[in-house]
Formats: sequence, C-alpha cells, structure tokens
Amino acid sequence: MQLSLLASLAVLCSSAFAAPLSGRDDLIDVAAVVENVLNDADINVLTKRDDLIDVAAVVDYVLDDATINVLTRGGILDVSAVVEDVLNDADINVLTKRDDLIGVEAYVEDVLNNLDVNVLTKRDDLIGVEAYVEDVLNNLDVNVLTKRGDLIGVEAYVEDVLNNLDVNVLTK
Repeated sequence: MQLSLLASLAVLCSSAFAAPLSGRDDLIDVAAVVENVLNDADINVLTKRDDLIDVAAVVDYVLDDATINVLTRGGILDVSAVVEDVLNDADINVLTKRDDLIGVEAYVEDVLNNLDVNVLTKRDDLIGVEAYVEDVLNNLDVNVLTKRGDLIGVEAYVEDVLNNLDVNVLTK
C-alpha cells in the first residue's frame, strides 16, 4: 500500500515538474542561487524568442567551473549576476541576438584563475551595464560588446588583478 502510494506520488511529481514552459512567454522574476559546490556549477536562464526580465543569479563557494548563462533572442532587462569565491574558471554570459540589453550588473569577487564576463548583443543597444570585478589572480576578461547599436552608461570597475587583464567596451 505504501509502496504504491509512493510510486503514484513520484509519477505525479515527475509529470508536474517535467511540463515545459510555454515557448512564447517572457521569463520574469527568475532567481537562481548555487552555493557550496565542489565542481561544475551551472546556472542557465534561457528563452528562445521572448524577453528575460528581472533575473538574479548567484554563485558562491565553488571550487572549479562556475558558469552563469542568461541567453535569449529577445530583450534582456535587469539582470544581476554575482559570483564570489570561485577557485578556477568562472564565466558570466549575458547574451542576446536581436534586442536591447538594459540594466545588466555583473559582480565578481575572489576568483583565482580564468574569469570571463561577457555582456553582448548583436543588433541593438547596451544600456546601463555595470561590471565590477575584484581580487582575480590570473586571466581576467571583461567584454561589453555590441555590433550595431549604441553603448550607453557602461561602467567597468576592475581592482586587484595580478596577471593578464583585458577589458573591452566596443561597438562596431
């Protein structure tokens, strides 16, 4: 009796959680927090065609390979990405293919090696982008790039990097 009850509960839960989000709606108010992971902490906030609005992603205390991806073909509004205390290989990617990036904040502190912060759009404007990076030992890259639009209100603050620093704020 108890076994069949648990089995039916498992089937109900798996079908409820397996239901995909609608492919045509915006993602609004997304929060993802990852803490105390030994290796390979990934946060992916993705939508194919619509907007991402109010996304917060936090990665804290990861030994190796922390990745935050906020990706869409639509617009991205108000994204906060925080990475702290990662030993090696931290990546923050906020990317859109066709629309504006507005209000993106990337805050990174205490990464030993290999940090990449990328805020990119292919066809439109970057507005209000802040990249704050502190205490990185080796190999820091900060890229704020647009191919066809304007860069408005972009701040890159970098402090205490020992070797191999690249900061690119570019428009084509």
